[in-house]
Amino acid sequence: MVYDEGVIYTAAGSFMFALDAETGEPLESFGEGGQAPVILDVLHQRDPTIETAISVGYWFTTAPQIHNDVIYIGTTRSESHIAGGYVLAIDDQTGEVLWHFNTIPQDENDQGWEIAGPTWVGGERNGGGIWETPSIDPELGMVYFAVGNPFGDSTKRDGMNLFTDSLIALYLG
Repeated sequence: MVYDEGVIYTAAGSFMFALDAETGEPLESFGEGGQAPVILDVLHQRDPTIETAISVGYWFTTAPQIHNDVIYIGTTRSESHIAGGYVLAIDDQTGEVLWHFNTIPQDENDQGWEIAGPTWVGGERNGGGIWETPSIDPELGMVYFAVGNPFGDSTKRDGMNLFTDSLIALYLG
């Protein structure tokens, strides 16, 4: 969990929660009644038929960080057959996802495809979970995420498999 300006933000399952630090009451403006299904919001951009994020293997594995009214958090576990972990930037007042980044770009519509796409040859594009709480460098305007290993039989997956097994730096905001 992380504290900022009288509010506690925490993640459980696939939801972000915002609670008044004094009373423990949910912050009503955040999502619905203090909880926001932020992972599902991102997944629905690709597949609106998904009912829950956890049912397809996505959940939070780290604590959030906050900077300038934006919450930063990573998702997913590398042991899952999941198509990359997600880095999320979330508005701390509304629970709205401001932007996201898939650690294993799946196609030309994902940021980073130009760099990472050609590094996955054959097989599946899985793994790349975020295992640690992000670090923020406000002076450089960067947020850093440690990305886990690719998943699946490596004999069927040639290439460097970017952005797995790496530290990624993304611009804040």
